[in-house]
Amino acid sequence: MQVEKGMIISSKVQTLNGTVAIVTGASSGIGEATAKQLAELGATVAVVARRGDRLKTLVTEIEAAGGSALAVTADITERVQAERAVQTVIDRFGRLDILINNAGLMLLGSVLDQQVEEWERMIAVRVCVLEPGAVETELISHNNDTVKDHLAVSDAENIPEKLQPEDIAESIAYMVTRHRRSSIAELWAMPTSQA
Repeated sequence: MQVEKGMIISSKVQTLNGTVAIVTGASSGIGEATAKQLAELGATVAVVARRGDRLKTLVTEIEAAGGSALAVTADITERVQAERAVQTVIDRFGRLDILINNAGLMLLGSVLDQQVEEWERMIAVRVCVLEPGAVETELISHNNDTVKDHLAVSDAENIPEKLQPEDIAESIAYMVTRHRRSSIAELWAMPTSQA
C-alpha cells in the first residue's frame, strides 16, 4: 500500500487513466475536490456548474498539477442544458465513463411546510448513492433565509469538526476505482461526532 495526500491507496486499486468523468456542481466544495481527486487518479474530468469563472480557475489548477480537464458552464436543473453538457463531453472526448451527480440543493422541514415546486426541484437532481453528513461547503448559502435560520439553530451547525470536501472526494474516488465486478450501492460518510 502507498499513502498519497492522506489517502491510503491499495496497489490493487485501478487508476482512472483513459477514462472520462463528468462532475457536476464542480465550482466549489465537494464537486471541486472530487474533480481534483479524479484528475489525480488519471481521469479526464469535465467540470460542470453555473459559475464559469470558477470552473476556468479549477481547470487551470488541474492542468497545472498535470491533469486534464474541461470547463462546461451549465445549469443542470434545466434538462436541455444538462443534456447539452453531456453531449459536449461526448463530442469532445468520444466517451463518458463516470458521472458524479454532485450538484444539488438542500430543503429541510416537513413536506407539509414546503411548496411542491421546491420538492420537485430537489427530487429531480437527487441521484447520488453517497450520503454525506455535515460537510464544510457553500451549500447552506445557496438556500433561502428560512432554511439558513433553521440550520443556524440546529444540531448540525454545532458539530465540532465537520467533514471537508476532500473527505467526500476520497470516498467518491474509492467508489469509482473499484474493479468492475464490485459495486458500492450505498456509502455514508459522516463526521465522527455525527455518526
